[in-house]
Amino acid sequence: NFAIGYAEHRWTIADGRYRLTSVAETTGLVWLFKSVRIEMESRGLLTDSGLQPQVFSVRRNGQPGRERVGEGDALPLDDGAQDLLSFNYQLGYLADAGAVDRLPIATGKKYEVYRLEVIGDEELELPSGAMRTVHLRAPGTSSRDSTELWQAYEYLLLPVKIRYLDAQGAAYVQVATRILVGDDAADPATAESADDPRPQPVNE
Repeated sequence: NFAIGYAEHRWTIADGRYRLTSVAETTGLVWLFKSVRIEMESRGLLTDSGLQPQVFSVRRNGQPGRERVGEGDALPLDDGAQDLLSFNYQLGYLADAGAVDRLPIATGKKYEVYRLEVIGDEELELPSGAMRTVHLRAPGTSSRDSTELWQAYEYLLLPVKIRYLDAQGAAYVQVATRILVGDDAADPATAESADDPRPQPVNE
């Protein structure tokens, strides 16, 4: 295995609303052959039951993608439904992630109810440190694709490792190399790690 790129997730909360962004792009030798930059954004309400997405969009190499939720003729979301980005973070708001066996997710291209399987607790050694996690798996709609999440207990079940297996059998893995919260997240250059491990809202 070797690194083919990097991804940065940012989460801001203000006035009862949230904004999640993800930027992933190829680096190194892979970039020489195929330069790819994918940006995702999820925006919505922060409620007592967690995230309530209202808008989801994707851009590929600066161009708007076909995946859109919540605007114009894009897909609407039912109560409790998540989008492709927000579902990674919604599990941390559930009283017991293991008690939820199904989760409706709108990818922007389709709307499906995905099963959630609890694999069990695992201790991970990551570049950002050792973490105790719960390992979850969401099988895809085909016989081969799936998404696996490792949610860290000490970070309120935020995902610290994500593994996606596509329908062709190729695996893509993201692992947390650095986690910044509070003021450090607002200015990542000011610190390599946070003193308080609990995620705090970052005011926009």
